[in-house]
Amino acid sequence: MSRMRFTPSDIEVNAGGTVRFLIKNTGKIPHELVIGTIADLKAHAAEMQKMPGMQHAEPNMITLAAGKVGGLVWHFNQAGTVDFACLIPGHMEAGMVGKVKVS
Repeated sequence: MSRMRFTPSDIEVNAGGTVRFLIKNTGKIPHELVIGTIADLKAHAAEMQKMPGMQHAEPNMITLAAGKVGGLVWHFNQAGTVDFACLIPGHMEAGMVGKVKVS
């Protein structure tokens, strides 16, 4: 089984900047990228564990089928650390997490 990772998993951006993420799923199964605080991501992941196959779409996330490419635009309005993860059950636990350092 291939390792589930975001590459890169650490990103630096300027506060007040708007970033367009270009995301490519090079894996063989669906993945998603969800931006938020680690507490929010863990709560969302717990909800997805209870309702596998839940279809949802929020401005802070993108879901991609295997081999697909997509984009996500996010405005980082203040300095600090913003987390991102794949919330499909088991994927965050397998290492699909990352951080955006906003300075």
